[in-house]
Amino acid sequence: MSAALTIASTGTLQGTGTISSDVVFNGSHKPGNCVGTQNITGNVTYADCAVIEIEVDNTNWTHDQINITGSLTIESGSKFKGISLGGPIGDDDNTQIMDIMTYTGALIMNGSVVTGEDFKFDASYLDTAVLNFRVAHVTADNTIYMEVVAVRFNPKSALAHTDRLTLALDNINSAGVTGEMATLIT
Repeated sequence: MSAALTIASTGTLQGTGTISSDVVFNGSHKPGNCVGTQNITGNVTYADCAVIEIEVDNTNWTHDQINITGSLTIESGSKFKGISLGGPIGDDDNTQIMDIMTYTGALIMNGSVVTGEDFKFDASYLDTAVLNFRVAHVTADNTIYMEVVAVRFNPKSALAHTDRLTLALDNINSAGVTGEMATLIT
């Protein structure tokens, strides 16, 4: 195995294929090109500032996946981020359970090996600004799952948010603001 590949805090590892090295993420991990699979033969560490971005195509519920042949370390402060690629979600609300990450070695969180327990990641591990989702771990199959809850667009809800945005923009002091922002505010 080669020396560890380290992704800097401003860096991103993106794409499909196989990496044969230990990998330490201080920056972003975006498996796939749109939706795709990335295989890592080696141990993976997500440092306290790492972001794991998982893209989901609502049209056919395909999603990014990370397969790790080695141990997985997730430090407090790292985040899972779900990104919707759009597409119709049908007439009813829909919930999908997706296996986003598998590993063959140990799972280490906050310096401790996780054994014999299933759990949901607490809110500190989630970035829910983009997509309504939850992330959970199942020890029996060494898999981390993402539960995606797709909710149909509600124009009444959008109207309430639009009213709040308008009020917020009305209260911004536009002195010294130029360009597109000045046009938006005025």
